Amino acid sequence: MNQLKKVYYKLNLKLNDSNSRDIEHQYHYGCLLLCSILLDEPPEKWFHLIDQQVDSLLKYGTSDFVLESILLCKSISKFSHPELSEIEARIKTSAHYKCPKYHAVDYKYLYYINNGEYDDLKNSISYDFESGLLFDSLGREGQGIPDLVYHCRNIEILLKTPLYDDENVRMILNRAISLTIKLLDEGSLGLFFGRSQNSAYGIGSLYYILSSINSSEQLLQDKINRHVRKIESIIFDKLIFNDEITLNLAGEGSRGGCDTYMYQDVYSSFLLSRILLIKKNKFKKIIYTPYEINFNTFFTLSKISKHESILSLSALSDFQSLMMPNDYRYKKNSLQSYVYNGKEVSLIPYYKVMVKPFDHMAKKLWCKVYNHLSSFLFKHSNELFSFYDLKFFTLNIGNEKNDLFHCSKGKLFLSSSFTEGIYIAGVPKVIFNLISNRRKKILEINLPTSTGKVPFIITLIWGKKC
Repeated sequence: MNQLKKVYYKLNLKLNDSNSRDIEHQYHYGCLLLCSILLDEPPEKWFHLIDQQVDSLLKYGTSDFVLESILLCKSISKFSHPELSEIEARIKTSAHYKCPKYHAVDYKYLYYINNGEYDDLKNSISYDFESGLLFDSLGREGQGIPDLVYHCRNIEILLKTPLYDDENVRMILNRAISLTIKLLDEGSLGLFFGRSQNSAYGIGSLYYILSSINSSEQLLQDKINRHVRKIESIIFDKLIFNDEITLNLAGEGSRGGCDTYMYQDVYSSFLLSRILLIKKNKFKKIIYTPYEINFNTFFTLSKISKHESILSLSALSDFQSLMMPNDYRYKKNSLQSYVYNGKEVSLIPYYKVMVKPFDHMAKKLWCKVYNHLSSFLFKHSNELFSFYDLKFFTLNIGNEKNDLFHCSKGKLFLSSSFTEGIYIAGVPKVIFNLISNRRKKILEINLPTSTGKVPFIITLIWGKKC
């Protein structure tokens, strides 16, 4: 607990009126208000800062995230302060306060919860029955986007409501939790795909979920407890450095693998609040019922060996997320992560310069150019270029004819469609080492991912007949 207090004190010293203007539209003050109540620290500073940011919260639609923290403050203790009700009333009586129309449904869920509109909430849950996935946004064709961090965040949001007593909602949530546990059983954190992947934000929700569930079956409960201990180890060994929480698993001071909307102080405050809710036992326990689910609807697990596997996106076509259109991370069949002995490495290079809402236009333009350039370069990683066909192929693994590689006896072989010719590819080093075909390394470079810098190899690969 002393370490968590040090994290809180450092955020307390760091954040004030003058140095938080760039993120005044975010919800971190609400999370820190919640932390102050849980740590028995004076909350007045956070009342003042939330009061100062209400107009920005309403303008950018993030007010319900702060209301979530205020309602948690009210529910977890006998704490009562007139300013809590005053801020809540100021937000809810504003002419600008209404149900958000954003593509992200977590905004809508929180709005319905904060206003007690549970029938509307129940009817708006977006999910896939077969896989158990909870969607946060939709694609241009109306299909759900399997952003795994927001799958966890939306489970967390819904677990806090009375709707768990509803039979249908309970089934949806238990199927969703079953997917998360299935991925954890395979050695993955289950946060490897989509927005905010492997972030402190996602790990906070994942930790809350696992800590909330109980099972009457001892073997299942023992497994859940092991997963909880693993997440705690990741939090305290990998995410907290020098009394600060990093954005994601990439490490201290890194923005590798980060989306532009991700802010360290915001994600730190969120994760800290979730850890404290667990450590102070201020959360709702539920009885978890496991379900058989099939995550192959969206993801493919390729077993390379007993302790080694690769997770890929198994979509039939590229996702066109309404929130992240033309983002190369959503392309079909793309490699996502490599798991070895329970350790996971992201295979998706990604880097975006953070754009703040109040940046001047020149900086926003520079960020836009840089982000487009890095996206163009990184999207051709995990691809193979055919000198014969003069086109790129997405690097994927499977047993179908059109799959680029198939796996046999712990090695990868070019499939029968790629037996002739010479190809050039940019592949993660862990994949390069598995390729059995004749190959020649040209260049090795480290690229930023959400789990840290990963070595990629630019290589020539010969087909079997060459």
